[in-house]
This record gives sequence, structure tokens and C-alpha cells, in this order.
Amino acid sequence: MDKISCFFKKHKKLSIFFSFVLILLLGYILGSINRKSHHHSKIPIDENAVSISPSPVDLKDQKIKIPAVEKIYFDSSKDIQDVSFVNPPENICSFVITLKLPNKEVIYQSAQIPPNMAIYKITLDKRLEKGKYKDSIITYHCYAPDGTKMNSAEFLVDIVVR
Repeated sequence: MDKISCFFKKHKKLSIFFSFVLILLLGYILGSINRKSHHHSKIPIDENAVSISPSPVDLKDQKIKIPAVEKIYFDSSKDIQDVSFVNPPENICSFVITLKLPNKEVIYQSAQIPPNMAIYKITLDKRLEKGKYKDSIITYHCYAPDGTKMNSAEFLVDIVVR
């Protein structure tokens, strides 16, 4: 014990410096933990979501605006498909979009798409054969800014694979 106290007495400035660094490090770690515990959103923002401007949809009387889609076209020779999954800027909620075949098999689910953002490229969970998948289902799950689930809207959509 005498060697340790002797070291600290001889190197007082060095001891103060290391104590200061230790306090800063501890503060940083505690701050990081605190920020993570206050992050309410459980579903991440989709990495393919990009900003849109102006909104391609003008629906002024609805609280949550959901762009209607009747048909979606896919290319059977490509892994990455072109889509237009848009969350208009007027919305206060984020969307999570699910695409299901008529047999209810999920072939795609996005992460969160915040308002004023869109997804234009997706990768399906499985490669589809050429043909028409009539009465497939597109579901818009709505999430409040704090991450709580709000409501959902489900629409029939025809998927055409060329």
C-alpha cells in the first residue's frame, strides 16, 4: 500500500489527469446508456427511405394519407425491384409496409418509412415466377413518432411479374 500512495504523491499531476479522464469516460458511458434507454422506436427506419418533395399525393381532408396502388409490376429477372412506397409529408406517423401474396405469404416488409420519405427499390423475400398474382395484399402499418402502433390499412393489389 505504501508503494501506491508513494506513487500518487510523486506523480500528483499525472494522478489528477487520469482521474479527470476516468470521470469523462464514465460520463460518456452513462450518457450513451441514457440515450439508448430513451429511444422509443422499436422498428428501425428503412435504409432505403429517401426524402420526397413535393408530395405526389394531395389528400387534404384525411388525417393519415395513404397512397393507393392498384398494380405493382416486378421483373422476374431482377433481385431488386422498383416500387413507389410513399409516406406523404402531411402525415404524422411512419409507415411499415407489408406485401403479401393471395395465400397470405409475406414477400416483403419494410422498416419504418417516416413522413416525407419513400422507398423506390426493394428486395423481395422470394423470387416470383412470371404471372399475375391477383388480390395480393398491401398493408400500411402506422406508427406514432414515439414508436407506438396506431392503426393499419389493408388494400388488395395485383402483382404482375414480367
